[in-house]
Amino acid sequence: MANQFLIKETMTQMKNLLLSEIDGLKGDNPIYAGVQLLGYHKKGDTPAPIIYYYVDLQNEPDPGPDDGGSVIVVGGIKLFHNYVSDINLLYFGLQEGQVLNSYLTKALRITANTGSFTIIPKGSFLIDRSYTPVFNARIKGIDRNLTKIILNPATATDSGDFENYMFLNLNGNFELTDVDLDANAPNLPTSVSRSSGIDNRNAVSNATYKRLRIKNAKTVSPNFCGGYGIKELLFSFELQSA
Repeated sequence: MANQFLIKETMTQMKNLLLSEIDGLKGDNPIYAGVQLLGYHKKGDTPAPIIYYYVDLQNEPDPGPDDGGSVIVVGGIKLFHNYVSDINLLYFGLQEGQVLNSYLTKALRITANTGSFTIIPKGSFLIDRSYTPVFNARIKGIDRNLTKIILNPATATDSGDFENYMFLNLNGNFELTDVDLDANAPNLPTSVSRSSGIDNRNAVSNATYKRLRIKNAKTVSPNFCGGYGIKELLFSFELQSA
């Protein structure tokens, strides 16, 4: 039974395992018990090292496609880390200034089933308009003074029903906590007539919004729409700038 881990400092290193290292993870008498990853883009840029284990697809369930954080495909094999509690998006490679949507979707596929939070780290990030979380999504930042989400002006439009809400709660059991939401009115195209932080649609239930700052909506007052099914609401508005 292997009792040592193959150690890699970054995801790039792990995705470029040598054939000998891959062979050392496989078989009845592997050399390595798994791969310990010390960071994503660089050593130490995730909250803590995590361990990925080789999946024997002949005898174990297929964990699914490569998602860049829990399932990694390399050299014809799959490595898997089983998240059982909160997931910080740093483990999926999120960096300052990037668009959140795909990262949130990947992590929420896991945390919505475990009842855990998907954590947006410290920094400023974009979000494409009308992001619709899955049922039972729980999202939180580090602190509303440290985690900022900005509506991506490149995706703003004046067509369609769900225009330019940063979060569009259609599915229920949604919780959003400890973030600053900037509906980005000063930087939207002049053709865009409105933007808003959250739209809580009718027929949803158990919505929880706590310790949020919501600002810079465009012609929508307040920066929050819909009061249906709200379980807990605690946030501040700032004066709109447009």
